[in-house]
Amino acid sequence: MPSAPVALPEPVATAGASRTPPSFLQAPAPAREPTEVQRTWWSAAVTVLALTALLQAALIARPTLSARYPAMRPLLHPLCVLTRCNAEAAPRHLAALAVESSALSRLSGNDQRYRLSLVLRNRDTQALRWPAIELRLTDAQGVLLVKKVLRVRDLGATVAAIPPGQEQPLQAVLDMGTQPVAGYSVELFYP
Repeated sequence: MPSAPVALPEPVATAGASRTPPSFLQAPAPAREPTEVQRTWWSAAVTVLALTALLQAALIARPTLSARYPAMRPLLHPLCVLTRCNAEAAPRHLAALAVESSALSRLSGNDQRYRLSLVLRNRDTQALRWPAIELRLTDAQGVLLVKKVLRVRDLGATVAAIPPGQEQPLQAVLDMGTQPVAGYSVELFYP
């Protein structure tokens, strides 16, 4: 037996009732204006953050600022006292440094002592910090015998920084014991 169709109830209309739109169609609530206390706190926070960013920038740029503007050293000194840094240090700029010439020669006599001679040039317009020099000594087959890092004090430098646009001759005497040295290479780097 077939079932009879079911009748759906008719919506009841009430007089004067309004339909409310869904929540995603409603206008957002108006924003509250910040109070005077909130504005003061936000202003103070922004000021502190801006000053902190300026101090960090000065700390990072202190070698360049100190080298280019010597009158700023007294201003940078208290900052460096707090952070235990050196405001007097020259900036680092490895790309501006070049080894103009180098030579490794055996000293006279039967011992295995060699003299390394370098000429280092600063092509920058400001004094730069001394780099370290990595020296690699090889035998006749190109096998690495010794890799040594030479500092400024090992090379006899007499000035605190490399003056702008100048060459600096450097020398070191190396004792190789019984190892025969056939080749070498030098490379500049900042430790």
